[in-house]
Amino acid sequence: RKRRKSLQNRQRQKRPRRSRPYHCLRTKKASRQGALFGRVSLVKRILLFGNYGGINWGDELICAGLVRVLQQTGFELSVVSADPAFTMREHQVAAVPRPPGGLRSALRFRDTLRFRNALHRSDLVIFGGGGLLQDREAQAPRLWQRYVRWAQRAGKHVIFVGNSVGPLERASSRRAAAQATDGARFLSVRDQASCKLLTAIGVPRERIVVATDAVFLQRKSRRRTRQGTLLLIRGDGKFSADRIQKLCKQTALPKPIRAIAMDKVDTNFIHKIGIDVLPITTLAELRAAVSGSQLVVASRLHGCLLALLEETPFVALAAAAKIKAFFKDREMSDFVLPETASARRIVAATAAARKVSPRRRQRLRRTEQQRAKAILPFFLQ
Repeated sequence: RKRRKSLQNRQRQKRPRRSRPYHCLRTKKASRQGALFGRVSLVKRILLFGNYGGINWGDELICAGLVRVLQQTGFELSVVSADPAFTMREHQVAAVPRPPGGLRSALRFRDTLRFRNALHRSDLVIFGGGGLLQDREAQAPRLWQRYVRWAQRAGKHVIFVGNSVGPLERASSRRAAAQATDGARFLSVRDQASCKLLTAIGVPRERIVVATDAVFLQRKSRRRTRQGTLLLIRGDGKFSADRIQKLCKQTALPKPIRAIAMDKVDTNFIHKIGIDVLPITTLAELRAAVSGSQLVVASRLHGCLLALLEETPFVALAAAAKIKAFFKDREMSDFVLPETASARRIVAATAAARKVSPRRRQRLRRTEQQRAKAILPFFLQ
């Protein structure tokens, strides 16, 4: 027996010790979210899913923030995109085509095969940012529920990060949103209104983390000389072209006045106004335009958030409920006006926004960047 024990001890000493990566260690931070993931498996490959691919610059800002953090962790990352070539060029990351959402896209067999291969290779699927679960587009909740179901059938962990939920006015949309989030191991939202809506459709409150938008996972740009006013107006909102022309004639606004189309819908609307349109082809150009302006007037949420990140004075026109919800949580309602506000009222609000001290703008930006640390679970940071 003594010889057998000594032989076993020698064999144990010869075995190399397995090194455990830090995202599998059981620490105090891990124990908080350990109940969500159970035994945390070895996550090596991540598939990032969202409305990416040059459709909307706000979604590209979200993608840039998530890609920046996830690439620093050393995981192998792929992004599902409507335009993989654009995503690879803009974010310097591997990209695969979006899965079929209708009859026409279902006939693109090569794209479907590439997506399935990427899904089966991945260990974790992240549905990242933006208003994915809302029925302004009638089929959106059902579509994302279908994508979640595919990932779960493939045996993958699913998490939602930095989302805003709602409006969900149809009963079918509420059911689809509840089913999509039911199997998610982690849920982070960017405002309290989304948290309340999720709990109303049956998601337990302890599974929801209220954080902020993924835009704040990025760093502030370098200082630039600021000049002029930048308009980021929704093309499908209630803000008429006549009111914008009246606003541009106001002498109190810094000149020159320029506009940027954040979405394809905005392009035709901005051309009707008759002001200078800045052609934007990359995120770097968009951030340079915002950081180089004296004032930003935006009815796009991510236009306001980018101005907050770049410490540029801004006025938000609440074209959507998510704008009100985001700034209400942060006690910044003085920066928000209704979309139907008159030109004089907007000019008065811009004057108040420009009087805000640089220290306060810096403090607001740093607070959001601190909140951004809660967007992702502990082992992805």
